[in-house]
Amino acid sequence: MSTKAQALTGMGNYEEAIKDLNEGLNTLSKCAMDEMTRRRAALEILDRLGVVNYMVGNYAEASRHFLNVLNESIRLGEESFTASSIHNYVKSVILGNADCADYPRYLESISGWSLYDSLRYYSSINDSANLGKVRLLMAVLLIGVGRFDEAYKIINDGDGGEVHKFLKELLELFLGKRDFVSADYVSMRLAMLGNLVNQLIQLLKLGSDRSLGKVINRELRSVVYEILTCRLPKLLLIL
Repeated sequence: MSTKAQALTGMGNYEEAIKDLNEGLNTLSKCAMDEMTRRRAALEILDRLGVVNYMVGNYAEASRHFLNVLNESIRLGEESFTASSIHNYVKSVILGNADCADYPRYLESISGWSLYDSLRYYSSINDSANLGKVRLLMAVLLIGVGRFDEAYKIINDGDGGEVHKFLKELLELFLGKRDFVSADYVSMRLAMLGNLVNQLIQLLKLGSDRSLGKVINRELRSVVYEILTCRLPKLLLIL
């Protein structure tokens, strides 16, 4: 990122930062330099454009830039950009979508690279920070498609702090290893989500009630299931 764009981002002036980065791309196209140097420099600017758009919640535009970075980084053989851009692309896309119907496709290869490849790449260079991010995203996707055992293995193999702990307990709930999740977190947001999960589980238990059970099972069970396996895990990506 240019010094100016970095300063603008630091001040929260995201629109001006995006404008500066776009101007940088335009200037780069006119500079006298060899083609590979130009493409690598453009790759960095496109990546920052994705990041800044993501920061302001413009997920559609962010995902467009990250997909361009993914495709170009694969052509250039820049694995570090490839590993991060597929994570950023998938994360931006699913945060911009209302449901989880498209989750299966994002667990597959995109342009010849998958999140499993990013997992292997970050493991090979011992990058625990980025490894934790990929584990979290993959676990969220796997929960959304009902692959709880695989999600549990992926999240249990790492140490991503409170968010990973919360997701691990949620998966243990799905797998029948516990009856409730903890609400004892430093993060107030995680504590609130823990209380919400426990309240929803208590609501489902009323499904066996003689008077309320039929209505709950008909009207609420599928809604609660969607909240617990799709909408709520997705929130963990932005905590």
